[in-house]
Amino acid sequence: MLERIMEQGTFVYILWGIGFLGLLLQMITAFLLGRAVKASENMITTRKRIFKEIRKKNEALKSLGVVTKDTEAFADKYLLKMRIMGAPLYSASNAMKTLRAVVCMVAAGGLLIYMKSEIPFQMSEELVLNGVIVAAFLAAVENIIPVKNKIGIMKANVMDYLNNTVACMKQKEEEPVLSFENEIPENQTEIFAREASTAVEGNKKMESDDVSDDEVLADFLKGFLCE
Repeated sequence: MLERIMEQGTFVYILWGIGFLGLLLQMITAFLLGRAVKASENMITTRKRIFKEIRKKNEALKSLGVVTKDTEAFADKYLLKMRIMGAPLYSASNAMKTLRAVVCMVAAGGLLIYMKSEIPFQMSEELVLNGVIVAAFLAAVENIIPVKNKIGIMKANVMDYLNNTVACMKQKEEEPVLSFENEIPENQTEIFAREASTAVEGNKKMESDDVSDDEVLADFLKGFLCE
């Protein structure tokens, strides 16, 4: 049975099955992460659960006056909880590396079985060649359909939101408290007292002027009558 399986090149089929599975997984992961990146672009109105948790926690800290200094660690703390198709975010981003390792193990296991069995050497060469091609195919898929850069963009969006919040809090704390001592108008009592004092001085001056005029008039009449 084992010889029949090997003669039919089953290991080669397994290798290419792993290769196409990797392509499918990479496409789905990229699609889901693309949606997540869009959701992270507007943290204020996003409805994605993980970003709502980040926003809720950040607003709670802000209400307590707590400033998040290490925004990268804060973002990583929640992004590590994020799952893509049931797998952790960073595990999903390394799926191609994992599948390449599986391809190498399958190829090595098949080659070992071929060497122990009476299988033509040509089939062993074919198995090794296909293993190399599939591994290269998975590496190409990883570069053509990038996933890690989407994770980087998403993380940058979250950190930008957190940094803007921190900047706003610091700006409010550094705003100078306006002193109203120099802006408060003078006490009304002082104003009235000064005006009353000015009026009294004016009256005194006027009375003084009147007295002087009367004295001049009296001197004139006295001199006129004496003549």
